[in-house]
Amino acid sequence: MDILIAIIPVIAAIVSIWSAIVSARAANRSLTISEQQESRRQPFLNLYLFKGYYKQVKLDRIFAFSMSASNARDTDNAIVHLELEVSYVSTQNICMKVKVPHDMSLVKDFSEGEIKPFGLPTPVLSHQAVAGWALFNVSEALLNKGVLDGYRIVLTDTHGIVTVFDPGIPREIKNV
Repeated sequence: MDILIAIIPVIAAIVSIWSAIVSARAANRSLTISEQQESRRQPFLNLYLFKGYYKQVKLDRIFAFSMSASNARDTDNAIVHLELEVSYVSTQNICMKVKVPHDMSLVKDFSEGEIKPFGLPTPVLSHQAVAGWALFNVSEALLNKGVLDGYRIVLTDTHGIVTVFDPGIPREIKNV
C-alpha cells in the first residue's frame, strides 16, 4: 500500500508533464497560424514586367512598360503613384537623378490608343491582379542635354509602401 501511495504522485507528475507538452505544441501551432494570418494582412504588391518599349518623338523619349500588379494578401490595396526614376550624366559630368510621373495622356503619342494605361489610383483588390501600361515622357529639356544612364520604376501603394524595380532595357519602336 505504501508503494501505491508513492507511485500515484509519480503517475500524476508524468501525466502533468505530458499534458504540458501537448499544450505547448498546440500553443506553438496556434501562434504559427496567427502569425501567418497576420502576414497575409500586411499590404504588399507583387510586380511583374511583361515588356518595355521606348519611342523617339521629336526631342522627347516616351517610355512604355506593360506590367501587372498582383495582391496575394487579405487586404485590398491600390497603386496611387507611379514614376520613372531616371539617372543621367549631365554635361558637367555630374551624376543626376530625376523622377518622371506616369502620364496616361501619352497613349496618343505612343500607340494611337491601342494600349490601356494605368489610371491612378488603380485598385488591386485582395487576391486579385491588374495589368496596364506605365507611360513616361523623358524630354531632352528635362535631361538638359545629359546622357541617359539608367532608370527604375517606382510604385507607391495606398499604404505608402514604395516598390522599386529595374525594367531592364526597353526595345525601341520606330515609325515606318
